[in-house]
Amino acid sequence: AGAAAVRITPPVGSAYPKVWLAGYGTGRLASAIHDDLYARALVLEAGDRRVALVALDLIGLFYADTLAIRRYVARALPEAAGLKVIVACTHVHAGPDTLGLWGPTQTVTGRDPGYVEKVRRAAAEAVVKAWKSRRAATVRIAQTRCREYIRDARLPEVIDDRLTVIGADDTRGRAIATLVGWANHPEVLPPQNTILTADYPHYLIGRVEATRGGVGLFVNGAIGGLMTPLKVPVKNGDGVLMAEGSFEKAAVVGEGVARRALEALATARPVPARLALATTQVFVPLTNRGFRILSGLGVIPRTVYTDGRVDTSTTTTRYWWKKLPTVAGRDVLTEVGLLDIGPARAALIPGEIYPELVIGGIPMPPAHGADFPNAPIE
Repeated sequence: AGAAAVRITPPVGSAYPKVWLAGYGTGRLASAIHDDLYARALVLEAGDRRVALVALDLIGLFYADTLAIRRYVARALPEAAGLKVIVACTHVHAGPDTLGLWGPTQTVTGRDPGYVEKVRRAAAEAVVKAWKSRRAATVRIAQTRCREYIRDARLPEVIDDRLTVIGADDTRGRAIATLVGWANHPEVLPPQNTILTADYPHYLIGRVEATRGGVGLFVNGAIGGLMTPLKVPVKNGDGVLMAEGSFEKAAVVGEGVARRALEALATARPVPARLALATTQVFVPLTNRGFRILSGLGVIPRTVYTDGRVDTSTTTTRYWWKKLPTVAGRDVLTEVGLLDIGPARAALIPGEIYPELVIGGIPMPPAHGADFPNAPIE
C-alpha cells in the first residue's frame, strides 16, 4: 500500500481568476480561504491486482475528467501495468465549481478549464506519489454506525448511517493510510458562506492523521434525497450547542465521525490480501431538459451521444420568451463498478444515489412530496 496527498486549493483574490463556489445557488464568489483542498490517493496491490483510489475535495468531476486523470497516470507510470484508477469527490458545497452549474448566473459557467486541468494533473500526481511510496502492508476494515449528525431533508426519511473505515499499516505498525466512508453532505457551512473550505471532511481527516499518522481519505456514500448536517443540533464535548452554519459545528461533526471510525478500527483484525475491481461503461438516456439547454449554452461541458457515437448536433428550445441552443444527442456516457477490498465491497456510482435505492425503504403508497412517486418496492 502507498498513499499521498497533493494540494489543489485555487488562489482567491482580486489578482486571480474568480472562484465561484459550488453546491447551493449561483453567484457565490469565494472571498477567502479557510483551509486547503487536496487530492488524496491510496494505492493497494495484492498479487497482480492494482487499484488506486483518489479522493478530491470538490463538488464533482465529469467522466471526461476521470479519463484524463487515468491517461496522465498511465503516461507517468508505464511500469504500473494494470493499475486501475478510481476517482471520487467528497461533494463539498464550499469548494470551487468544477461542473459549471454555479457561476455568476444560471447561463454562465462557473467552471474554470485552467483550474480543472490543474486538478486533473494534481490527482494524477497524487496517484504517482502513492504508487512510488508503496510498501508491504496489512489492511484492517471495520464498520460501525454514526447517525447523530445526519438529517434526511426529503421524504421518505431513509438514512444509511453505516460508517466504514479501512486502515493500511506497514510491517512496523505505522499507518500508511486511513480511508473513511460515510454518507452525509459536506455542507455544515450554509449557502450564505463565501469562504472556501473542505467543510467537515477537513476536520475528519485532520483528526485521523493526527491520531494515526499517514494519509487520510474521505469518500461519500448514499447522500441523495437529501442527507445533510444542516439544521441538525450539534453539541461539543462540554454539552455546548454549536452555532448553526459555523466552522465550530463543522469541527465537532468531522472530529466526531473520526473518533467513531478510529474506535471501530482499533479492534479490527487484518483481512485477506484480496482485491477485485469490475467496471463497465453505460449510456444513460438524457431526459433532463435543463441539462440539454445548459449543455447547448456551454455551461455544462459534457459530450452527448446517439447510438453510441458522439453527437454534436444542436437544436433550439423555447424557454419563456427566448429560443435557446439545445444539444440533440440522446445519451451521456458514464461508468459504474464494484470494488472489493478483502471482505468489503464498494459500489462505484456517479452522482448522488439515494439511500432508499441502496438499503430499501421506499413506502407504498409513496410519502407526499417524495422524489420517487412511482418507485417499485425493492
